[in-house]
Amino acid sequence: MSNASSDDKGLNIPGVTPEPPAGPAGGHRVRRHGLPHPALALAVLLAIFLGSQIIASLVVGSFSRSIGSAVAVQFLFVFGAEGLALAVLAKYMQFRHIRWSDIGFTRPAVRDVWMAVVALFVYFAVYALLLQTVRMLVPGFDAGQKQDVGFDGAGGVSLVMVFLALVVAAPVAEETMLRGFFFTSLRKRYAYLVSAVVTSVVFAALHLGGGVSGEGLLWVAALDTFVLSLALCYLRQK
Repeated sequence: MSNASSDDKGLNIPGVTPEPPAGPAGGHRVRRHGLPHPALALAVLLAIFLGSQIIASLVVGSFSRSIGSAVAVQFLFVFGAEGLALAVLAKYMQFRHIRWSDIGFTRPAVRDVWMAVVALFVYFAVYALLLQTVRMLVPGFDAGQKQDVGFDGAGGVSLVMVFLALVVAAPVAEETMLRGFFFTSLRKRYAYLVSAVVTSVVFAALHLGGGVSGEGLLWVAALDTFVLSLALCYLRQK
């Protein structure tokens, strides 16, 4: 993993603010902490992700019997975990004087829409091709593994909770932490391709354990999310 040149340290990414120059000798200097080293950013990311999952599981699990509905329990768990993760990340960013614009929250442009549509089709095409290649090269690769999202049996009004949990809460938290906080931390030090691949490997690894109990690691989801993350990193870069 090689360092990027001085002109390729993420300064061309909208929202990434360079460190302010030091004040005159002997004078008062105001220094923003800014985004941490990628290794520290990864440690913070994993601590927030795992910690929020554990706390949400303990809290929601303590009164799950009184709720009764398995769908409602899973909904509260997802919202609790993702909400807590974002809250802790926000406090960490405040501590380091990191603005939301520093990790990509800037005014959207019209081109963002059509670029997202194009990236979606490219993602589907690349994933389909890569999946077929892996199936030919890796005997026994199970492309039919199912992801356990915890919302089995949902229907009717409960589908609204499924939508809010899986289409709103989880993606917002994941994009903020992975393509926002972590990817931008990498881009301040490394080239785009290195940053995108590392971010995507981490993102894929976090989805390895989402399979049905007893079926082992969810490799097909890791492959899927790896390709998806590459597309999302490209959109973040642009």
